[in-house]
Amino acid sequence: MPLFKRSCLKILGLIMSFMAITSSFAQTTPAIGSSLTATEMEIAKTKTKVEDGKKSIWVLSTGGTASNPFTMVVNEQSTVGRSANEVVITNHSTELTKLKLTPYLNKTISVNYFEHLSTTVLRFASITDAARAVTELRVAMPDARVSLPITYTVPRSR
Repeated sequence: MPLFKRSCLKILGLIMSFMAITSSFAQTTPAIGSSLTATEMEIAKTKTKVEDGKKSIWVLSTGGTASNPFTMVVNEQSTVGRSANEVVITNHSTELTKLKLTPYLNKTISVNYFEHLSTTVLRFASITDAARAVTELRVAMPDARVSLPITYTVPRSR
């Protein structure tokens, strides 16, 4: 077999292998906003369940870096979303919020205070720590709006 033909076959084999790897990766990592099938949802419900007092979600995977982690989740409606493991506290003075945050500071990666907006954003290493903080902070600060934001759509330019 000529050298050129063998090289082409090797390259074709490498391309096919790459396509198989990326195809299997795509199947195991659902996209933001996609819906899981009933079978996939049953499998997801065997994974870590996270509750923040208002909603239940299941962890599909984690990723990112130590300073910028994220968690892929699925909600009760089978929609896939992404969390930055953040807790957002609004409608509450940042000075008063600082007093309530002391027990959580050892688990946070970062805390940002936006005094002019009366908003505080805490980032945690895991979504379970973030959800626990949301539940507890809602009790500690009943007049504040405390949430665990999850993105279920990808912004698209028009």
